[in-house]
Amino acid sequence: MKFLSTFKINKGFDRWLKLVDELQPYTKKYELKMIFACTNDEETRVWDMGEANNAELVTDFLNDQEVINMRIGYRFPQRPRSYKYENGSRCRLRKQ
Repeated sequence: MKFLSTFKINKGFDRWLKLVDELQPYTKKYELKMIFACTNDEETRVWDMGEANNAELVTDFLNDQEVINMRIGYRFPQRPRSYKYENGSRCRLRKQ
């Protein structure tokens, strides 16, 4: 299934892309694939389209403590609040 997410960033798009590269072992572990990502002119918001075989693995990825620590290290502590899937349905992520 494909999903679209959007979230705020505060250190620019290049730094976010570096984090994405460093998260590769985790995206493989959780069977996630990023298809496309873009930012606004101010580089304060990211929109990305991804693909996953299992919606629960997306949540597991976002709740993985090592992933959380990496995001905080890059000062991207916010995680998306919801995902919109290709069939139009929305999935709200559970709070920890």
